Amino acid sequence: MRLRHLICLVLVAAFMGGCRGPKDDCEGTVHSYESIIDGQHWDDYPDIVYPPLRKKYGDRNIRNWVAVFYEGAQKFKFTAVNATVSKDVCLVQTQSSWYKKIRGQNPESIDDEYNAYTLHLVDGKWYMELPGAAKLQAF
Repeated sequence: MRLRHLICLVLVAAFMGGCRGPKDDCEGTVHSYESIIDGQHWDDYPDIVYPPLRKKYGDRNIRNWVAVFYEGAQKFKFTAVNATVSKDVCLVQTQSSWYKKIRGQNPESIDDEYNAYTLHLVDGKWYMELPGAAKLQAF
């Protein structure tokens, strides 16, 4: 009986972990990004970062950046408004809304924030460029 429960837990963990990785369509990777932010799964973020940038900055710096930037974010909703694919590059415009408390107080609601993300196709999966990559150099 315990073996069956252990196998179920392993399968659930493997399935859930796979939900936040790079996908075979660019909008799917954007949804992975949303899942990472909404669930505050900072350790999963480097997995969807464009490999040359991941190598340049390193997982620790990437995790620190996303954790600091989105710390305290709640009810994060991300909508891919427009995705344009040209060979191995995808430009996705997004609309997001979320709620954040600054220093645990002063609630702030961010509605209709618009951003654009560039993704690259590598080995059949789409990876995101870092938003504001220059900010990472401060970590």
